[in-house]
Parts: sequence; C-alpha cells; structure tokens
Amino acid sequence: MIKVKICGLKRPEDISYVNEAAPEYAGFVFYEKSRRYVSGEQAAKLRKALSKYVTSVGVFVDADIKYIKSLYESGVIDIAQLHGKESVSYIKELKVMCADLPVIKAISADGGDIKTTIGSYGPFKKYSDGESIKKTLTANFLLIDNGAGGTGKRFDWSILDGIEAPYFLAGGIDLSNIKEALKL
Repeated sequence: MIKVKICGLKRPEDISYVNEAAPEYAGFVFYEKSRRYVSGEQAAKLRKALSKYVTSVGVFVDADIKYIKSLYESGVIDIAQLHGKESVSYIKELKVMCADLPVIKAISADGGDIKTTIGSYGPFKKYSDGESIKKTLTANFLLIDNGAGGTGKRFDWSILDGIEAPYFLAGGIDLSNIKEALKL
C-alpha cells in the first residue's frame, strides 16, 4: 500500500496544508543543524493543531535516546525517523526504552551495496498486522534517500529491485516521475 509522508513542518501554515492534503505521515525535524529544525516545544504546539488522522514523525540525527523518549511519551511524535549513524544496538536500546515506538531508519542510496546495508537493519518481514511491525527490535521501516536527506535529488531507483523490506522512497520525487515512483 502506498502512503505519503510530508516532512519539515515548522509553521502553523505548514500544519494547515498538511491537514488539507491529509498524508498518512508528517514529520518534525529535531536536528539543530537543519534549516527545518523545530524545538520540542515548537513541535508540541504544532502537533496540537495536526489532524489526529496524520501520524507524526520525529526526525533525528544521532539524538539522545532520552530526548526521543520524552517526545514520544508526551505525544509529540508517534514514530522516530533516524538519519544519523545509529547502529542496530542503538535502535534496540530505543525500542526497549519506548516499547511501542515504530522506527524508520534512513539509509543512503549512495552508500555502497544497498542490499547489505538493508540486511544489517533487518530482519524485515511482510507483516499482515500492525502489531507485529511494532514489536520488532530492529527498524520497522527504511527510508531510502540520495545521500543526506533534504537534497531533493533522485537516485537510481533500479537499485531497489528485489528489495523486500518495507521502505519510504525519498529524494527527487516530482510530477515528472511520480508514476514511476508509485510502481516501486
């Protein structure tokens, strides 16, 4: 099933747009070096205005697990998206501290053998119910992007052939290639 995530919300008008567009996911960036950065306090205010039908995602880069936990437990985020060098052991620790927190691990399409990289965050299975996906102690989903996130550049999507892991496709999706992206 195809789902949409809009990321980088930081203004009330961003929330209004997302509520109108009604994607499945909307993201707040908690990485201070990003131009889309929001503080936990800003995100909490914005989250209150976000439709209850939109799942909120916190985007982090090598963040302190306690910070992620505080945002999750306070209801600011529903999912953690990790964009740094977080290891499998980091993800396992996060999942122990936040038992029902789904995790998206971002990986770079230009980081060598993508299938080996994907395998290191698995095992991934095609789950028939949401409960199984929440209980895995590894990443629940991958986000595959072209290098660092937020570039708006596409990578060679043919490298995704045969990948069974549930993933988000990111980078360079626009009107000229959306139909091709939807086929992936």
